[in-house]
Amino acid sequence: MTVEITVEDMVGEVIDDAVADKIVELFEASMKPKPGSRYFLVRETVKAGAVSYKLKQSDLVRLGGKVEVEKLAQGAANVTVRDNNGVFEIKQAFKPERIPVCIKSRSKAHVGRRLPMLP
Repeated sequence: MTVEITVEDMVGEVIDDAVADKIVELFEASMKPKPGSRYFLVRETVKAGAVSYKLKQSDLVRLGGKVEVEKLAQGAANVTVRDNNGVFEIKQAFKPERIPVCIKSRSKAHVGRRLPMLP
């Protein structure tokens, strides 16, 4: 199966060290870390305002057919379904809050002990 994915209306967001330090402080003051768990701080992200998925009709059959896929989209916020000459497109807009599509994180292996952020 082949799915063509298109991401639209992208915006990048970055936090600096001062903001990252404040977030870590707030986390350490308000959360009780679980032993063996790792926690991540997202430093950079790309967020999308819309994502669309295009499928060929032959692949659509493998998902239960057009009617079944349209049923899934019914009632979903900001979802449009379109049949365009043999290509079936499902598109969802995320507004006003965009959805993260790419993130760059740094982990803090042992919250509670003052360790430097790991790359």
